[in-house]
Amino acid sequence: MIMKFQEFTKDQHILDNGYENNNPLVSIVMPTYSRMAEGFLKRCIESVLSQTYKNFEFIIIDDGSSDGSQDLITQFASKDNRIVYIRHDINCGLPAVRTNEGILKARGDYVAFIFDDNIWDPLFLEVLLDAMNSKPADVQYSITNMKVNDEQYFLLGEWPLTFEILYHLNTIPNGSVLCKRSFFEKYGLYDSHIGMRRLCDWDLWFRAKSLGASFNFVNKILSTELGPSSPVSLGLSVKMDYKLTYAYMTDEKLISARTKKLLPDTIDQFDVFDFNALLPYLKNYDEYLNVENIVYKPFFEGHTYYKNENSFNNRLFGINNNQLSPFKSEFNLNRKIRILLVCNVYNDKISKYKELLHQQHADSIIITCGEWQLSSFSPSDIDFLFLVDCTGLFITDFVSQYKELNIPIIFLISYGLQSNRFPDVLDYNQLECVQNVFKMDLYFPKNGLPWNDEQLQAAIQLMDLSSLVINLTNNDDSFIRTSTRKIPLEEDEFSNYIIYTAQLLANINHNKCFIFLNSSMISGSEIYGVQIGKMLHSAGIDVQICVPDEKNYGDDENVENINEYIQDLGLKPIINAPYNIRNRDDNYIESLLNWISNQDIGLIICSSYIQDIVSAASMVDVHSVFALFQPTGYSDERMLELKAAASGTISDSDWAAKLYNQAFDLTTVKIPSIVFNHKFNEKNNEGQKISIAIGGTLQKRKRQLEAVEACHLLIQHGHNIELNIYGYKLQMLSSYVEEIQSYIEKNELKDNIRLHGLAPMEEIISNNDIILSTSVDESIPQTLLICAAGGLIPVACPCGGIPELIVDELTGYLSKDFTTISIFQTLEKAIKNKGKWKGISNNINDLINNEYSLELVRSKLLEHLMLKTSAQKLKNHTFSTSHGLNPIATKVIDADSISFSRPISTSKKYKFICTIDKLSEIGIIFGTLNGEVGTGTIHMALFSNGRKLRDSIIEISNISFNDWTYFKFEPLLNCSEKHFTIQLSFQSTFKVIGTFENKNRRGYLYKLLNRLSIYLPIVDLLHIDLKE
Repeated sequence: MIMKFQEFTKDQHILDNGYENNNPLVSIVMPTYSRMAEGFLKRCIESVLSQTYKNFEFIIIDDGSSDGSQDLITQFASKDNRIVYIRHDINCGLPAVRTNEGILKARGDYVAFIFDDNIWDPLFLEVLLDAMNSKPADVQYSITNMKVNDEQYFLLGEWPLTFEILYHLNTIPNGSVLCKRSFFEKYGLYDSHIGMRRLCDWDLWFRAKSLGASFNFVNKILSTELGPSSPVSLGLSVKMDYKLTYAYMTDEKLISARTKKLLPDTIDQFDVFDFNALLPYLKNYDEYLNVENIVYKPFFEGHTYYKNENSFNNRLFGINNNQLSPFKSEFNLNRKIRILLVCNVYNDKISKYKELLHQQHADSIIITCGEWQLSSFSPSDIDFLFLVDCTGLFITDFVSQYKELNIPIIFLISYGLQSNRFPDVLDYNQLECVQNVFKMDLYFPKNGLPWNDEQLQAAIQLMDLSSLVINLTNNDDSFIRTSTRKIPLEEDEFSNYIIYTAQLLANINHNKCFIFLNSSMISGSEIYGVQIGKMLHSAGIDVQICVPDEKNYGDDENVENINEYIQDLGLKPIINAPYNIRNRDDNYIESLLNWISNQDIGLIICSSYIQDIVSAASMVDVHSVFALFQPTGYSDERMLELKAAASGTISDSDWAAKLYNQAFDLTTVKIPSIVFNHKFNEKNNEGQKISIAIGGTLQKRKRQLEAVEACHLLIQHGHNIELNIYGYKLQMLSSYVEEIQSYIEKNELKDNIRLHGLAPMEEIISNNDIILSTSVDESIPQTLLICAAGGLIPVACPCGGIPELIVDELTGYLSKDFTTISIFQTLEKAIKNKGKWKGISNNINDLINNEYSLELVRSKLLEHLMLKTSAQKLKNHTFSTSHGLNPIATKVIDADSISFSRPISTSKKYKFICTIDKLSEIGIIFGTLNGEVGTGTIHMALFSNGRKLRDSIIEISNISFNDWTYFKFEPLLNCSEKHFTIQLSFQSTFKVIGTFENKNRRGYLYKLLNRLSIYLPIVDLLHIDLKE
């Protein structure tokens, strides 16, 4: 709705008592509404008329009082024409509107405010006018004695007036100021918006201070305020949505624009009820409704005149979700997060942190507050809580509430650990006026003011409640003993990923992330897993890397080598875990599950498809994410099983991610490999010989033999080259290694082509000019990426995701196909265009910096893991309707009672005890992982004591998946308490069908038998419905 400021002044009546004949120097403005009964109004008016300074006008704006106030004011005004009595018959309920009305009416050079619950000292005007002459400023202010109750008062106004304090606490008493009238022409009037009724005075001083207004403090108690103790005071009678109002008030980017709307020349057009002004600070529809219920509805219910005006419409009320959908889209509701930074001062650092968070999370609503304000916010309204140098133990209970709701809490060390204390720094905590208000020890962060011992201990207690502690200083924090993970960060980078880290930690209950590698070799998938671990570790996640107990690749697995590799990256030593075991007993899966349950694991990341971890992941309450590479390495059946087990999947290339998503309806995202300690060395080969490197385990799919053949052709064509082959020579692949060696010997290439085995990347980069990849089955080879980052010229076949890295003659050289002749031609082109190497190296270096850097990839990884762990992990996945139109009712598909079996390939047997006497139908719930289930039939045969009694066949096209399917047959009598066996046989062109089963503690045995393709009857496992 729209209702402009000018509409509230239409019913204005001014008592004609000769006030226009006066020429006042000071205009005193007082809005009032029905304060006669409490006796406040009479005392207030008398205190003004008793001023020792007499040349003033006293503008009283009566907002429709009906308690006798009108008669009292009229009596005073009829005797003293300094009183300008403005009467309204309609109560608008907006003190800022009536105060502004008085300011606009003022004729004096100076304007003072008094409110109907204030009492002025007789010297009030005289003292402040003297100060205006001796120490000119836009605003003079003094001290007010604030009444809390009949026995308790406190003084307001003594605090040093600094923006860093005023941002979080109003230290200027509204009824104890004297302003130049020009002040309002520069800094605007009170914000009359309905949402600002409680904070409009604070907002005026906040805006003015931020825009450069000058203030002078007069150190005298010149007024008393009685209102805070009154039940009809604004603070006690008007509700406020603090998170909304405070965010609106402190939005520094809009202060200037808002002030322009509040200037005396523009205030008439100000929309008092403008809901759009509040929308940027709402994050969802529920908050929209909350503002409606707390702010708007109570106002209009109490001020029916405005509710009945034609200018009011029902856009704010009675809107259902369907009507609101365009509204939600327009204002980006449901997509924002709210971040609360708690710090007792608002300084340059807090401003910087706020800006950095805005840059990283453009849709976020970021609010700062002091420790004393934290109780004004509801934890359910906050998505992330930052405690900046906080030491107030009185907030412990509030912080605990955030923790109980699993809201991420980040403790930032910004000033507290400074090593030096400056002797002349002002410590607000030592001021008597501060202690009089808070009566407790508070830390106000400043340069040169570190924590004292008591504050340090208090800070540590709050750190223990936090999800993460970030040290933004360069000072040592090793002496701080806290159970929460601490990480050091530069101030400029803390916002890049910290929100994701904090949410991820909350999602996994602050437990460890275990990364399972396929082996203890330093190979492609293992390197990728270690990279994931490094990224998470650098973000503050407790990471543990695991390798199998047994060595499945023989002596080529060297735990010492991989331990040295990961410890160079700052990670903990690896541990052995009971998976990938060849000789297994019946308790194997149970042993693995027990091992996992004893490790405080919050997140499982599997670097490759590891069957044992897939099986375990489906049976534990732990989220699991699997890294997948070239899709040819995994069967359809394995992918379907993984889909049922995994919370998410990642891959190192867009190519692989797209294939997984298309083929198996996964939500795989690309998390690229990264290059640690990236040191680009521009190659300057002035010699005649060109050294070519090829890396990777020697195996047919990597096609090192074709690389040898291509280099042989180069030599035959007169090129002075050498080929260095690096990588594991596994015993299980010895025949292929022998084939390569035989070719080298047969063609007398020993001087030009050498097999080096596994070598450090630094050695490969230092001793070569070109890095070659001839693989036919690859995503993005680690050696290719790392060596290209080191300055080698990449030459490769167009395999998998390699074209994402190499663009021919721009970031490297890409062969047309996979033939030996094409590899030869591409290498020859690279050698002949040696003059272009510098440009190619620079191009691929730029690409790696822009797409494969730690900072960029880490943020993407953390965001993905945060999203994938945000929902509760169920031990067994259930599936929504894929083929049928109507999903089964929630009461049937109950995750606590049933789960989906692994897809059944051919047949399955189940035993059950019949519970009814006459049996003619058996209902079974079939599920599918894919909407396209093909054609075929399901044959159900019913046995008792080894004898087939009945059978029934259903076409797959007639099944409503994830709903009951009933097999009907001729009735069987006298069935109660008898034992039966069901055999289900599947003849389908696409094997993705499974059954919903009852959960029980023998589920692990079923999984084991199923995984080993042992199809034995499982008693009482099938979820069935028996009908007579």
